[in-house]
Amino acid sequence: MPDGVQTLASNLSGALDDLGFQVGWERGTSIASELARRAFERATELDPKNRFAWYGLGAIQDQFKTHNEAIAAYSKAIELDPKYASPHNGLGSVYGLQGEYDKAIAVYSRAIELDPKYASPHNGLGAVYGSQGEYDKAMAACQKAIELDPKHAYAHNNLGNAYDSKGEYDKAIAAYNKAIELDPKFASPHNNLGIFYKAQGEYDKAIAAYNKAIELDPKLASPHNGSGNVYHSQGEYGKAIAAYNTAIELDPKLSSLHNNLGIVYEAQGEYDKAIAAYSKAIKIDPKYAYAYRNLGDVYKLQKEYDKAIAAYSKAVELDPEYASPRNSLGWLYLTQGNLDDAEYCFEQVIKIDKNEGYPLCNLGIVFALRNDLTSAQDLWQQAMPLYVSDDYWDKAVVALYTIALGDKQSGLMDLRTLVDKAASSSAIRNALDDAKMLLKCPTPIPGIQEAIDLLENYLEQNS
Repeated sequence: MPDGVQTLASNLSGALDDLGFQVGWERGTSIASELARRAFERATELDPKNRFAWYGLGAIQDQFKTHNEAIAAYSKAIELDPKYASPHNGLGSVYGLQGEYDKAIAVYSRAIELDPKYASPHNGLGAVYGSQGEYDKAMAACQKAIELDPKHAYAHNNLGNAYDSKGEYDKAIAAYNKAIELDPKFASPHNNLGIFYKAQGEYDKAIAAYNKAIELDPKLASPHNGSGNVYHSQGEYGKAIAAYNTAIELDPKLSSLHNNLGIVYEAQGEYDKAIAAYSKAIKIDPKYAYAYRNLGDVYKLQKEYDKAIAAYSKAVELDPEYASPRNSLGWLYLTQGNLDDAEYCFEQVIKIDKNEGYPLCNLGIVFALRNDLTSAQDLWQQAMPLYVSDDYWDKAVVALYTIALGDKQSGLMDLRTLVDKAASSSAIRNALDDAKMLLKCPTPIPGIQEAIDLLENYLEQNS
């Protein structure tokens, strides 16, 4: 190419990458702008050695979640200029999103080595350490980013996440609010406040925070998912389904959204829809043990026990320390009268998670079926303090085992209260399964038949 033409191409490339940065960046970060993407692509075509255009293209591809293309563009920028810190930081972001944390840490560290005063890779390290559960490291990294750039809203937001995970809630709220103060149009801290308030059971505040996040960024799936979680907890299943479906429209490849949708369908007794949603989650992420566990639950409810055992076994294979599917396997053995294998499963679950109430209750049933009611009631008594949630599942279980522990009047009263409040069908079915198993005990337990009648009557009226 003649020198004059090459110079013109380079100048045009520079003008296009300037355009890309103008339209593809808002409030200091890249956005999913198709115009910016086209500008950067054309800039790299006109001048393949324009490292700034390759970096810009990587950042925009990252926002479009075309991660392989983002990695290729960032890598090309680094190839052209190995000392260019920004594409190293961008690669760290992509690797973090993909769960490749070692790679993310390596490139973030390289970015810091190249530019020690660059705040963003410290913030990126904080996000990665938080995802790994290394919250002290996460806080240190975010605080370093803030030291370098006190107005770095993303670092304050990630610092809030670390504080929240460590249970330092006042500090978490302060950090989120600081992020909002620094960048009033930043949706993520509002979303994170929603997550916090939901966990605290402050549902009105959670919905308000999620709605603000949606107002600021209507294309962000997370607050729609968060709203769905709140509505699910409140038993407002129609609103939950609508929220999850909106989140799926915005981010159809996020497996957890399909899983959450399946949970609501299961709660409503719409098992075919639940199976379809869980299966979609597994198709997106074949290593999603939680979805396999949930799929096993639905098959169990449908009495397709071989399919349930297969799903639970796959969940255990994928995550050997996952207590719940082991507990469910034990329950299936229990229903089949295989008390020895059931006992083994429940004992394994208790070793994995000493704070789980269900295996203690179920192991108690094993002893009750062996006509050792004293040992059974001792286990049930140990289980009761572990049911700390305010959801219908825990309340129904506690009410039932209050009866099994000899307080028939209080237990039945609590069950009637749940029924009057239209508790979730899945919670009622779960309690009913336990009650029917308790009815098989050689030594009859007063109040169990009445509990069964109450629960079955509710399900008949709400079928």
